[in-house]
Amino acid sequence: MYRKLIFIAFIFISCIDFDIDAPYEDINGIYLEHVTSYNFVGWKIAVENQKGYILDLGETDIVCYDFADVYRIDTVSLYRSVYQKPDFAFSDGYAYIVSQNLGLEIVDFNSTDPRLSGFLRIYGPVYSIALFNKHAYIAGYSELYTID
Repeated sequence: MYRKLIFIAFIFISCIDFDIDAPYEDINGIYLEHVTSYNFVGWKIAVENQKGYILDLGETDIVCYDFADVYRIDTVSLYRSVYQKPDFAFSDGYAYIVSQNLGLEIVDFNSTDPRLSGFLRIYGPVYSIALFNKHAYIAGYSELYTID
C-alpha cells in the first residue's frame, strides 16, 4: 500500500513545473541579464573606452554616448556630414569612416566637438572597414584597399 502511495506521490511531483524565475538566463553555462533599454535611431555601434558611437539610420551622422553608467547614457558629441557612411571603426579616439563620396574619413572624437582630421580619396564604392596592426582594410565592390 505504501509503495502505491509513494509511486503516486512521485508521479504527482514529477508533473509539477519547478520553473524558478531567475534574474538571468542560463544558455549553455552563459548567464545573460537584460539591464535596461534605450531608444535610438541607428544601426551600427562601436565601443571604445566607455564611449559608444552609433551611426544614425540615415548613415550620415555619428553620435557619441557616454557608456560609463549603464543606467544613464548621455550624449557627448555629434559628427554631422552630408555623405553616406556605410561603416566605421574606432582606434585611440579617432573614427575611421568609409564614406561614399570621400573614401576614408578620419575624425578626431577626443573632444566634445569632433573634427575631420584628414581623408584619403578612394574612387569607387566602399562598404566596410576593419582596423588591424596600424592598417585600415577597406572593402569595396570588387576591391580590397589596404591603408597604412
